[in-house]
Amino acid sequence: TGTATGGRGGLVSISAGSGTSGIGGSVCIKGGASVGTGGNVEIEAGTSSGGTAGSMIVKNPTSGGNILSISATSVVIDTGTFEITATSTILIDAGTTLTLDGGTNGVNFDSSYVYGFEYGSGTVSSSAVTLNTMTGSITSDSSALVASGGSQTITLTNSRITATSMVFVNVKTTCTGGYIVVLSADPGSGSATIVVYNAGQNACGDAY
Repeated sequence: TGTATGGRGGLVSISAGSGTSGIGGSVCIKGGASVGTGGNVEIEAGTSSGGTAGSMIVKNPTSGGNILSISATSVVIDTGTFEITATSTILIDAGTTLTLDGGTNGVNFDSSYVYGFEYGSGTVSSSAVTLNTMTGSITSDSSALVASGGSQTITLTNSRITATSMVFVNVKTTCTGGYIVVLSADPGSGSATIVVYNAGQNACGDAY
């Protein structure tokens, strides 16, 4: 269509005929076939030298509202149900934050296997250890062995922990001679205070 020199550019409108019964006409845009690489179908919104570039929009045929809006910086889908199905892999990669909001009914993983959480490891030194991951393994200080009936307090610095977090600590491998149990894990802002107790008859002979 024509280019405007001082106002609005011309319009290109493609529409199919309406039916009085049965099904209305379809609009089909198809790239060319080839023995090499098939032709592309490209849709590009207009640029702007002084304002906002245009968007690509798919309309709701009933309400006239936007179902799909694609701009230079965002993709917005506004519809009742949106489904993505792949025969192999679906990848969602966010540069900063990925938010899943299930509304009042929550997020349903449909009994699927969930894995790949952050994991790290660290060794306690001077009753403190830093581990900035969601999960991980902590090894106690071998130079600070816990006596029978004695307790030990460990300060875990972790940027994932907030004052309202729930911190779960379990003993994977206890020490030789003793029997270490976790008494408490008290969260704070960026840290947690973990208290363990040796319930064994003997002092720990090594780290746990």
